[in-house]
Amino acid sequence: MYLRDYLFITDAVAAYRATAEALLDGRPGIAGEAFNFGTNRPVTVKALVEMLIKISGRRIKPRIMNTASGEIHEQHLSSDKARDILGWKAGVSLESALAKTYRWYARYFKESE
Repeated sequence: MYLRDYLFITDAVAAYRATAEALLDGRPGIAGEAFNFGTNRPVTVKALVEMLIKISGRRIKPRIMNTASGEIHEQHLSSDKARDILGWKAGVSLESALAKTYRWYARYFKESE
């Protein structure tokens, strides 16, 4: 089972902005520190695919091959430090992010036909 913590692009930009603003303000304890940014809600790759299928409204059955090698099974970190020190937390749920992304790609490919 592969677990990942997916972060929507607007949340990633907000995270970097919060860090930059804290650095520019000269807040102590920021310079040289490492911060992790995520939702703190890791999901399996299978669950992610199932969410996308539901959002798409299509009847697709994924084929799980289990052939990946060298993959990290659980890849997620806590973003509690970013919340506590920078006041940052993810604002877009995975479900909402996937729906927005799906709609964007649907429009993009429709327009490029």
